[in-house]
Amino acid sequence: MDEFLMKEIMVSQETEVNGLPNLIPVVIFLNVLKKKVKEIAASPEDFVGKLWNYLKRVIIKVLMYHYENYPKLQSSTRKSAQHLIAKKKNKSVDWVREIIGMKNLLSPVFKLTN
Repeated sequence: MDEFLMKEIMVSQETEVNGLPNLIPVVIFLNVLKKKVKEIAASPEDFVGKLWNYLKRVIIKVLMYHYENYPKLQSSTRKSAQHLIAKKKNKSVDWVREIIGMKNLLSPVFKLTN
């Protein structure tokens, strides 16, 4: 948070040196905020992805351990598990996106700073 505020203060001071109107710092603040949101928006999705990749490795190892005496079933079991885990992973990522509410965060005022 301190870094974020320091960046905003530095940019604001630069605009004051250039003699820009007082309205500009609000736009600058929104730009800095937008950049920060973009930086951290992927973090929860990355975490969910890493979690599901870990679960996939563990589940596949356990299944293959229990199916070691059934070589004909190993391939189809592995594929089925991978398919099911991929579906659950995608649902989890969508759920995280929904919770974060990135769609709602990008309000019309925020979009003006593009």
